[in-house]
Amino acid sequence: MTDVTAARGGGGDNRGFQLLRFADIATLFRRGDIALAVGILVTLVVLILPLPPLLLDFSLAASIIFSVLILVTALFIEALLCCRSPKSIRAQLKTVGSI
Repeated sequence: MTDVTAARGGGGDNRGFQLLRFADIATLFRRGDIALAVGILVTLVVLILPLPPLLLDFSLAASIIFSVLILVTALFIEALLCCRSPKSIRAQLKTVGSI
């Protein structure tokens, strides 16, 4: 005879394995080292596993959009460049006429 209640977890003690909630995962990703490790693992999985062409198209489009967003943001920020750059860079930019 086999014990079916033990396989189903019918013992009433449910403290063994619990799934993480979304808030717990968000607090884990606030630490930079864990987020970096997960990012590296995701990158390796994407490189190793074959992905469908539609998913590849969407990820390429998201990558291009994200890079253009960073480029446009960097081009339109001049307050940080004005205040925190060395004097030699500011002098060169004044001769070009951008500041």
